[in-house]
Amino acid sequence: MTSARRAAQAMGTARLVVVTDGYGHELIRACAATLRERYLIDLRIPEPDTTCTAGQNPFAE
Repeated sequence: MTSARRAAQAMGTARLVVVTDGYGHELIRACAATLRERYLIDLRIPEPDTTCTAGQNPFAE
């Protein structure tokens, strides 16, 4: 995650959203999806240090 933080800082106005308890680059859960939609529709960026919890294993039987 150190590289992700450095990349976000290098981009100036970028925000890093950390998804905890996730599996890969998962952006389908409600929290991350809401943040994505707020940005794409309303151009609202997340607050600094925003985190989301995935909370579900997509590979469970």
